[in-house]
Order: sequence, then structure tokens, then C-alpha cells
Amino acid sequence: MGTKAVPVKCSADTCSFDGVIFPELGAAVADGTAPHVLEASMPLVKDKIIDISPGYENDFAEKYGSIIETTDRKKKELYSKAYLSLGAAGKADLIMKKVLKDLMITDKAERFTDHILKGGLRGKANVKPCACFNCEGFSISLPENISSITVIGDYFGSSELLLATAAEKCKIKGIECIVIPSPVNAESVSALCLGENAYVGGRYFELENVKKVNKKRFIKTDEYKVRKQELMRINKIYQDGINAAVDYMGQARNLHMKIESIYSLRADYSAADRAFVELAQIIFGA
Repeated sequence: MGTKAVPVKCSADTCSFDGVIFPELGAAVADGTAPHVLEASMPLVKDKIIDISPGYENDFAEKYGSIIETTDRKKKELYSKAYLSLGAAGKADLIMKKVLKDLMITDKAERFTDHILKGGLRGKANVKPCACFNCEGFSISLPENISSITVIGDYFGSSELLLATAAEKCKIKGIECIVIPSPVNAESVSALCLGENAYVGGRYFELENVKKVNKKRFIKTDEYKVRKQELMRINKIYQDGINAAVDYMGQARNLHMKIESIYSLRADYSAADRAFVELAQIIFGA
């Protein structure tokens, strides 16, 4: 119908959707069905709930309650382990950053970050958390207006140090930008957007058809060789934490799908079809 739509993918299962936003209409649709319930903040005023649960059997809880409760408890335990593992990786990342600061060629880094800021508009720096971690690894989404992407080569997070420096300069000079935090360590910067230009750290993301900056450009090569083994030891802890988190997230997703299958097989899909028609009338007046 020619209306801009922004899909919101599930963070655990990137093949499914948790919502759609229509920014031009000031409207959104979110999945509030079991097992991920979402309540309306202002029912009948700003929000409307469309219920498709009346089709569930009267003895649903008696038949499936025990297995759903047990499975949901296990799923939550796995998510907790995943976040703790990711947190451990984040702690290791902080240590690597301290080592890397000594290895950066400061004047080259300063010139490069000044180059990034050229042409930036005056305004406020905004944090946009659109770098994500899930059971398939890492993904990033950039603003639609981006026409030029530069990926900065990385040694154990060195690209994030550069981007953090550039973000701090934007803040000091009042230059408008979008800061995208690292999906592992929120204190780090994994990408920075200024106008139509995006600068992305090469640590987590593989992007095609982009400009690239050599990772050796800002590192003191001789000193790096001396401290490489130290960085590799810390990086192993970091990588082990990420791998464990990926594994736990994958197990949690499988349990979530098990719960969802119990609900969805007994959902009233004719009610869902009617809900689709009702939503179209509410949002588009169609």
C-alpha cells in the first residue's frame, strides 16, 4: 500500500517477527501472544488488545500446564547463563581495551577521527542499540539514509577504540551522530553514523561492498608483536564466553519453540484472520 514498514525481528529467532512499526502513521503491531505476553499501557486509549485465545481448550492448563512450566523454567535458566557468559566476554573485552590503548598510534588515530567528523552537522549524539547478539552470532542494522559504509579493520577491538574516540569528539563538539554500542560490551562503540556516512568496527560484522580501512594503520606493529600472546590469552576467555552464550541461546530457542508449538497448535487461527482485517481497518482505514 506504499506505507513504510519497519519489521522487528525476534532477538532469539531471527526468522520470526515480534512486531511491525509504521512510523509515518504513528502505529505499531506487536506480538503479545503466549508465551511472550505483552500488556497494553493505555487500553482503549492508545493501545488495543486483539485476543485470539478463546479458541484454547477449556482443559488446556490441565493437559499442558506442567510441561509448559517446566520447559519455561529451563529456558529462563539458559537465558540467564547466556547473559552471564556474554557478561564474562564483556569483562575480558575491557582488559583487552586497556592493553590496546598502549598499542595505538595516537596521532594517526586522531587524524582519522577528525576526518570522520568532517561535514558533520551540529546537534545531539543519540544512542541507537541496533547491533544485536543472538544464537546465530552478531547482526547490525544501520539507518536507511546511509549511503556510504566504511569498515575499520580490527585487532581484538582496536576499531572500537577509534570509534569511541570519534563519538566522544562528537559529544564535545556538539556534532550530531548516532552511536551504536557494542553488543558484547555496551561501554564500547561498534559503529558510528554521521549524516549519510557509517563507520563500522570490523570486529563482529561481515559487510559486503563497503570501503575498508587496514587494521594495521593505527597499531604500533613492533609493540603489538611483543604483547600479542597476552592479547590472545585474554581473547580466548572473551571468545569462550561468546561461544558459550551462543550455545545457551540456541538451547533456549529450542525450548521456546517447544512451548510455542503447544500454544500455536491450539490457537484459533480464524480469530487471527479476523484480527488481521481489524488491524488493517484500524491502521490504514482499509
